[in-house]
Amino acid sequence: MTPGESTQAALILKVATHLFAALGYDGTSTRQIAEAAGLNIATVNYHVGGKRELYLAVMEAAHQAEKAALERALERLPGDDPVAALHRLTDDYLDFCVDHPEVPALWMHRWLSDAGDITQLERQYVKPLMETVTAALRPAVESGLISPDADVEYTVWTVIWAVHGFAKGGVLDAEGRRRAAGDRAALRRFRAHLHRVVHRTLGLPGDPPVTARGAAPPAGYLGRGRLLGYGVGSVGTGVFSAVPGLLLLYYLTDMLGVPAAVAGVVLVAPKIWDVLLNPLVGAASDREAVRTGRRTRLLMTGALALPVAFALMFAVPGDVPGAVWAGAAFLLAATAFACFQVPYVALPTEMSPDQGERTRIMSWRVVCLTVGILVAGGLAPRPGRAGGRRPGRLRRHGSDDRRDHGRGAGRRDAGHPVGAVAAGAAPARAGGGLPAGSGQPAVLRAAGRLRDAGAGRGGDAGGSAVRRGVPAR
Repeated sequence: MTPGESTQAALILKVATHLFAALGYDGTSTRQIAEAAGLNIATVNYHVGGKRELYLAVMEAAHQAEKAALERALERLPGDDPVAALHRLTDDYLDFCVDHPEVPALWMHRWLSDAGDITQLERQYVKPLMETVTAALRPAVESGLISPDADVEYTVWTVIWAVHGFAKGGVLDAEGRRRAAGDRAALRRFRAHLHRVVHRTLGLPGDPPVTARGAAPPAGYLGRGRLLGYGVGSVGTGVFSAVPGLLLLYYLTDMLGVPAAVAGVVLVAPKIWDVLLNPLVGAASDREAVRTGRRTRLLMTGALALPVAFALMFAVPGDVPGAVWAGAAFLLAATAFACFQVPYVALPTEMSPDQGERTRIMSWRVVCLTVGILVAGGLAPRPGRAGGRRPGRLRRHGSDDRRDHGRGAGRRDAGHPVGAVAAGAAPARAGGGLPAGSGQPAVLRAAGRLRDAGAGRGGDAGGSAVRRGVPAR
């Protein structure tokens, strides 16, 4: 087998392990495995055979991992304190199942009537391990350390079922929320309970030892640094979600002179594109996650491309139609946003298997998202002030020129060339105003006058003339 073929076979086995652990043998098809691995069914069949052969290979790999962990634990079983050694064996098995949740998941599916047509696995894998453990405990029974009334085999089965059930499904707390191995407090409590069960069931002398392992954070526990690192990504998503809605329409119509209907199309088109694109990005991200265990390729592509496309939306060159440039940049930004956002929101389910930890993750995300939206809402109007004009003045600029043109035409004989200046003025796209010939409803003109009057500018004839470019008399 060539290195490339070996890599593909390992990839297929990894993908099949995830799917069999999540859906069971009966709920998984060869087509699903091939699609998740990014291969065709013929390639899967070439490397590992059909679904049955692939399932057997997955169970063989799981058995070998469990067997190796058990052998390492049994090597440390003899010691000065035999009671502590038995509890250490219990800890080792719990830690293995917590660190390899796919193993208990595979067996739980099987013991709940999955893959009923494959009957030899228990005899081939489970029975030898059970015999190994009971044989290792036999000296403790013979020495009287374990009570002669204890059923060692059923005690081992009790531990297996309890650990598998906790690792796969967790327990419910007083509020009905599911707590699993990723919850540090739940794991510590379950570990202590398991030690009491083993200690009392086997009739061991003394009290159950207090193990220090329960105090350490489990594999699924997330510190504040990692939670903050994930949540910071939502600051950018909040900014991008808020700014186009607050500023882009205003920028297109008032600063670029784009008709309102065309500007509306520019804003709506990326939303329609999102509906079509997001499922495709999600499928591609899932395939990458199954193959590599990560979602970084699309996520990093979107994170790097989004700021560039976002800046281009508000950097329209003078020789390009504003609607075309801004629309294309907004569409590109929406594409980059989808490449980042879709795998980003899928990460919490993979960062921790515990519902409580996922709630903490989403809480940090929502807080950072709120910060992003607030920052965007507070700073988005500032580009409108860059040219010295306040938002709301720009829409009135074109109508002021048209009004001045009418007034100047009535005063030409008095030597005031206002009409000539206004008539010859070019549309002020670069300056931020609408073309002089564009219409504006009378109600908006009246509202503008009322606003200026309220600001103390209504009677300032000299200032008004200066704003219109007319010398004050």
